[in-house]
Amino acid sequence: PVTDASGNPVGVPGTRTFEVTLPNGITMPDGSTTGTVTFTDGVGTLSINVPAGTTGPVNVTLTDPNPADPNNPTTITSSVPVDDSGSSGGKGEKLTLTDVTGTGGADGSLIPGTNTLTYTLTQTDGNGNPVTDASGNPVGVPGTRTFEVTLPNGITMPDGSTTGTVTFTDGVGTLSINVPAGTTGPVNVQLTGDNPNAPDTPTTLNTPVPVDADGNNGELLTLTDVTGTGGPDGKLKSGENTLTYALTQMDANGNPVLDSSGNPVPVAGTRTFEVTLPPGVTLPAGATSTVTFTDGVGTLTVTVPENTTGPMDVTLTDSDPADPANPTTRTSSIPVEPTSSGGEKLTLTDVTGTGGPNGKLVTGENTLTYTLTDGDGNPIPGTRAFNVELPNGITMPDGSTTGTVTCTDGTCLLTINVPAGTTGPVNVPLTAPNPADPNNPTTATSSVPVAAGGFALTDVNGAGAGGSL
Repeated sequence: PVTDASGNPVGVPGTRTFEVTLPNGITMPDGSTTGTVTFTDGVGTLSINVPAGTTGPVNVTLTDPNPADPNNPTTITSSVPVDDSGSSGGKGEKLTLTDVTGTGGADGSLIPGTNTLTYTLTQTDGNGNPVTDASGNPVGVPGTRTFEVTLPNGITMPDGSTTGTVTFTDGVGTLSINVPAGTTGPVNVQLTGDNPNAPDTPTTLNTPVPVDADGNNGELLTLTDVTGTGGPDGKLKSGENTLTYALTQMDANGNPVLDSSGNPVPVAGTRTFEVTLPPGVTLPAGATSTVTFTDGVGTLTVTVPENTTGPMDVTLTDSDPADPANPTTRTSSIPVEPTSSGGEKLTLTDVTGTGGPNGKLVTGENTLTYTLTDGDGNPIPGTRAFNVELPNGITMPDGSTTGTVTCTDGTCLLTINVPAGTTGPVNVPLTAPNPADPNNPTTATSSVPVAAGGFALTDVNGAGAGGSL
């Protein structure tokens, strides 16, 4: 940030208007879920309405609608917590989510397919405190009550609609919903019903429920071993590596199916999964980009170039799923233990002038500094050209995704452009023939994180950026 003489950030002068996007249920004062906020000399205020029962966090997004660089708009999404101490109506009763999909608690996760949410409707006193029985347990609201259900786009009731009802009997109600494959969550599920104690104050609850996308189609794909290290936490090394995976059965609630000894039951028969590798990591010569599972076990061999710093994202996806919209898949982010060969080593030493290799890329132009050293760690004199291959979206200054970087007396400077919205990490591979070992080129693949940029949320209701709605 640019700061004044006192070290305070300097606001952008003049007037700017930003578009506002709000999640379902949260509205502008006029009742809409979109609008604008005006900044004057770097300060803007936004008024929003939060319904009773919202548990948060609430994601509020601001975006510049007319950026100087259309490919790089200034934007921020702030995940703001909600103080729900006065939620659920607070007039003699309280609505609470108590169990998700049979996990035994409200902290469970939804899974692709059918899920059951269990709620309790309990009595509260005039101060909003729970009414308890002699054993200290909350007392349910007696009789039968019906609550309306509102679901976000894509999430449906068993009949395929996004609205419906749930009936409570003596304070307990269950709700079945369908979650499509690929839903990342959280999913906001809202219940609203008339409160006989306060006709003008309905009892309501809006709960964001997380989603576990791994429980696909009654099976789970898991990385169990890396390069013979005896577990999934091992590191890839330069050269050839073997990854071992397990494909095991899951029940309708997303729990592992176990045999009599308590071990996961493998998926029987033969299955084929497609493999997706990051730039620079390759399959052995002649190998297909698939891995075959036999009775729940599959192995994948990959080759990692010298000086790759990782982590490397390796993805397996069912090539012929029973449900094409919901394939079983797994992406494993695997660390790399770099080694050098041929008497020289290429090392990333600085990112964007941050003073070290652990800096983060920023939106726009960045400079990566590398050193080329011999086996003793001394800079290699002369000039060397390395080929650069960038991932989609990241470009050289001329807009291409490939090019060269020249090292002079052991120092290499690479300039790249990072578009707005890039979340990283960005894998940058450099490769060049090694004069000392023509069969073993010198290479380095650096996985560089990306800093979130734009502007910052500074205050919520006068309590600072950490305040609650």
